[in-house]
Amino acid sequence: MSLRIATFNVQNLDDRVNDPRLARLADTIVRTLQGPQLLALQEVGAVDGPPQDDPAPPCRALDRLLERIAQDGGPRYVALQVSPRSGHDGGQTGIDIRPVILFDPSALAFQARGTAGPDDANHIVTMNQRPCLHLNPGRIDPMNPAFEGDPRKYWRPSRKALAAEFSHQGRRLLFVACHLTSMRAVNRRFAEHGRRQRHAQARVIAEFVAAYRRIEADAWTFVLGDFNDTPGTKTLDLLRADTLVNPITQLPKRTRYTRRHGGRPQALDHILMPTQLAAGATLTIPHINTDVDPAHQGSDHDPVLLTLTQCHTSDA
Repeated sequence: MSLRIATFNVQNLDDRVNDPRLARLADTIVRTLQGPQLLALQEVGAVDGPPQDDPAPPCRALDRLLERIAQDGGPRYVALQVSPRSGHDGGQTGIDIRPVILFDPSALAFQARGTAGPDDANHIVTMNQRPCLHLNPGRIDPMNPAFEGDPRKYWRPSRKALAAEFSHQGRRLLFVACHLTSMRAVNRRFAEHGRRQRHAQARVIAEFVAAYRRIEADAWTFVLGDFNDTPGTKTLDLLRADTLVNPITQLPKRTRYTRRHGGRPQALDHILMPTQLAAGATLTIPHINTDVDPAHQGSDHDPVLLTLTQCHTSDA
């Protein structure tokens, strides 16, 4: 059985989303992506409520999206998320966006562990000589200045990476869903501050994955999402380290993009995967949003789909 993994920035999916855009998003997930067993979403948010709403409220539009996916013949997904503190994760003002992991429980086994709050850091523990998340799901070092922001370095509050652990046909899988700090900047100086912050975020995430793999060297670990940086940059190099590969680099350059900025194509969305799975992997980017009129887009990003055909290996 193959395993399909996808990432998709759904462009400020909040409670005010209209039904036509919701239908386009569901159609993308069900028909274009063929209902992947795991899907990381970015920019899932909720409109700020009263000041006492801390953490931020859940996204009701996500419930509508999940129901529409099921109605259209897709999986009955389960959503994993940790709501941020209001106003602490960046993005559009008044919408508390966060990464969300959707999974198909008929294909991936999941065991919830702990109850993570917005400031709780996930840790890796050893159980039966195997790595294990003490929070499943949970955020990675959310109070680190790389994510929480540092005024001295002109770093802004940014989305926190979300880690979750699953098993598939006896094999344990770790997924880290990311949405790194934005490339938007008022000038070159602030653009450089943003780059340095993404580098710091990448180091935190890479160390978390490395700690997992130090306990189990052949663990299947994936880092995916909107990295707000392109192949060949320091951000991607830090995230890949020596153990992960980026299959987007195998695509022809003319098709290697997930967003357009000022008409210029950019590859900002990625799925990093273990080196040992590369031979049986196929990555595709359906240009269903970047190559169409904005009036017909479900998002301003294209999704990225990774299909693995070597998923029968079980743990020793």
